[in-house]
Parts: sequence; structure tokens; C-alpha cells
Amino acid sequence: MKRHLLMTFLVVLTFTEGALAQGLSIKSAELSLSVGETTSAKKTFTIGPPQSASPINGDMQLNSGMMYEARINFFTTNRIGSEVLYGYQYSGVTFNRSTAPASSFSVP
Repeated sequence: MKRHLLMTFLVVLTFTEGALAQGLSIKSAELSLSVGETTSAKKTFTIGPPQSASPINGDMQLNSGMMYEARINFFTTNRIGSEVLYGYQYSGVTFNRSTAPASSFSVP
């Protein structure tokens, strides 16, 4: 995440001069910060024909996690503006197979 924030900062720093040339200023900036939480959810499924000759039963479990968002808008006098948005969400998912042979795997 630090690498992404550093890259975002460098991009903003690189394009600041061009943005100021268009009449953008810090006086016309709007900043929005958001934090949220995802709650876990479980969904069952069955894989059948034509993907599988015998039915495969399982479930998918979405893990709980936090999500963050930062947004900044710059408005000009001509009603045209620029917006930068960055969102981050990390929760992961687990797939469980209940049909023999039972197994599971997770994605971070």
C-alpha cells in the first residue's frame, strides 16, 4: 500500500504544474475521505452439467475487512474540474467444497 501511495503522490506532484496552468487552485479544492467495513457473506453453489458429470456442492465465504477511499476535486471558474480518486479494499474470499473429496482454498 505504501508503494501505491508513493506512486499516487508522484503522479499528483508531476501533474500539479499542468493543473495550475488550467486555473486550478487550492481554494477551489474539495477533499473527501471515507472509511467503511465489509461484513462477511456466505453463498452456497452447485456445479453440475455440462461442467461436471456429478454435482459438486460448495460455498463461497467473503471475509470481513476494511475499505478506505480518498477523493479530491478541483473546480475552475468555467465549471470544469478535475478529480482524483483512490480506493482500497481488502477482504479475501474462501471457497469450500463439501462434496467428496472435501477441500477449500482461499484468495488473500
